[in-house]
Amino acid sequence: MSMNTLSNRENIQREINWLAMCLLVRQEGESDPEKAPIKIEDVKMPELDEQDSEYAKFVHQHNLSFAERLILCLSLIPHTSPSILNIFYTDGNPFKLIETKLKGLFIPTGETAYYLLAGGSFESRNVYTHLFEADHLFYRKGVLDFKNPDENSPSSTGVLAITKSYLDLFTVNHFRKPKFSAEFPAHLLTTKLKWSDLILNESTQRKIVEVKAFIKYENMIRTDFAIDKHLKPGYRCLFFGPSGTGKSLAAALLGQELNRDVYRVDLSSVISKYIGETSKNLNNLFNLAEDKNWILFFDEGDALFARRADTSKTSSSPNAQYGNQDVAFLLQRIENYNGLVIVATNFKQNIDTAFLRRFQNTIHFTPPDETTGLKIWQQNLPEKLKLDPAIKLEDVVKQYGFTAASIINVIQRLVLIAVQKPEPYITKEEMYKTLEREKLS
Repeated sequence: MSMNTLSNRENIQREINWLAMCLLVRQEGESDPEKAPIKIEDVKMPELDEQDSEYAKFVHQHNLSFAERLILCLSLIPHTSPSILNIFYTDGNPFKLIETKLKGLFIPTGETAYYLLAGGSFESRNVYTHLFEADHLFYRKGVLDFKNPDENSPSSTGVLAITKSYLDLFTVNHFRKPKFSAEFPAHLLTTKLKWSDLILNESTQRKIVEVKAFIKYENMIRTDFAIDKHLKPGYRCLFFGPSGTGKSLAAALLGQELNRDVYRVDLSSVISKYIGETSKNLNNLFNLAEDKNWILFFDEGDALFARRADTSKTSSSPNAQYGNQDVAFLLQRIENYNGLVIVATNFKQNIDTAFLRRFQNTIHFTPPDETTGLKIWQQNLPEKLKLDPAIKLEDVVKQYGFTAASIINVIQRLVLIAVQKPEPYITKEEMYKTLEREKLS
C-alpha cells in the first residue's frame, strides 16, 4: 500500500498543516506575548483516520500526546514539506543560532522541538526533557534518533532525525526491506524449498511445530489464557546440531510459512575489537528490527552467545571483562525483543547457561538415520539421472552416514558428471569416487 491511498495522504497533510499553525503561533507568541491570539497548546490536533494509514495507526496505538505528535511531525517535515521550515530563516529569529542548514534545507534539532513546545521558558522546557531520553517510546522502538554534531555539544543540538524504517512506514505505508549496512548487519534469508524438502526426525519435527504454533497463536496465548504477565516479549529458540542438518533451512522455512522476513545476522560485522562497539552494533540491530515481525537468525552463534570468561581470576584480561559486558547487554536485548530469535550452533555446550535459560525451545538437529538418509537420497535424486543397477542406495546409506547437506553435495557432483556424457548415466565407480571425495571434504 502506498502513500497514494487517500487516507494516508490526507492524514499526513492534516498533521503538517497543524504543525505549520503551531509554528506561526509560537513565532507570534515569542515576538509579542501580549498580542498572541492563542497559546500553542490551544492549536487543536487534527483527527486522523486509521483506515489505510500506518501513521494514524501509530499515533492512536501509542496514544501520542500533543508534544509527542509535534516532535514526530517535526521529524517528518524535511522529508515531506521542507519549505514550511523556511520561517526560521527570518532576521532576528532565535532559531538561526541553533539550527543546522544542510543542502539548502532547514534541518530541525532537539532545540527546535524545545523552542516550539516551551518557547524561551527554562521551567517549561524541563517538562519535555523526558521525551528525549533513551527510555522513551520514540527511541526505545527506534523511531527517532539524535545525530549529534560533535561529542562536546549538548545532545539537544543534534539533528532530530526520523529513522529510515519509520520514514518508510509513515510515507509509503509499509516497512521496506532493509539493505545490509553498519546499522543493520544482516542479510535476508530465503529459500525456494518447502517443508517437504526438509526431512527431520519425529522429535525435531514436533518441536518445530511448537514454535510455529506459538507464533501463529501468540496473541490468543497471551490474552485469552491470561498468562501474558508470565511471558517475556517475543520467542527465543536454540537450534543445535552438526553442520548440514537443516538448521538454516528450518529458519528460512519458518519465515516462509509464518510470512515473516528472516534475517541472518552477519556476526563478523557485529563483533568488534573496539570497546563498546559490539554492544552499539547489537543495539542498532535490535532497534531497527523492533516491532517489524522479523525473525533474527544468529547462525554459528557461539561467537556471541558463548560462555562468559571467569573474571575472578587475577590473570583475566580487561578484554574478558568487556566481552562479558557485551554478553550481558545481549542478554538484555534478546530478552526484550518482541519478535522471534533463533540461535544456531553446532555444539549446545558452547552456549552460555544464562542464554540457555532464556530459550523457550531448544531443538536438536541430528544427522539422518539410515531410514531418513535413504528417503533424502530418493527424494532428491533427479529422475533423469540414471544410476548403475549395481549401485544400492541402502548400502550407500549404511556406509556413508552423511548429513542432508552432504547428500545434496554428492547429488550435485553426480549431475555435473552426467551432463558431460551423451547419456546421464552414473557408474558404480563414479558414485563411490564422488562419495569418497565428499567424505574427505
